[in-house]
Amino acid sequence: NASTGLVAVATSLRNITYNLAASCRDPTPPYHKVSVNITIAVIDKILNLDDPTSNVTNITLTVPESTSLGTTIYAIHAHDSDLGAAGELIYEFVNCPLCADTFDLDSETGELRLKGKLNFEEDS
Repeated sequence: NASTGLVAVATSLRNITYNLAASCRDPTPPYHKVSVNITIAVIDKILNLDDPTSNVTNITLTVPESTSLGTTIYAIHAHDSDLGAAGELIYEFVNCPLCADTFDLDSETGELRLKGKLNFEEDS
């Protein structure tokens, strides 16, 4: 608004940074003015707009029976481009009730560690 200096949103904003420039000047000569550079970082704290992505959706791992407990056998890497809490990820087992007996999946890092002994003879 030219008379109040108020900056209003004309359309919906996404998680992005806007760089604006504005000025304020005298209405009569010699037209003194001041310029202001404004950076607006829009953070959508309400909507979760983007799905997480991963460069791997299926993987087969070969783990020797002799692998020591606590060994990290894989690290899931995913990314969510949402900002704030909506961009945080939680890693968890899905539809695998016995997984937690043998493996530990770090909910924050996605690291998959061996938790229980692997025994081919007992498991087959």
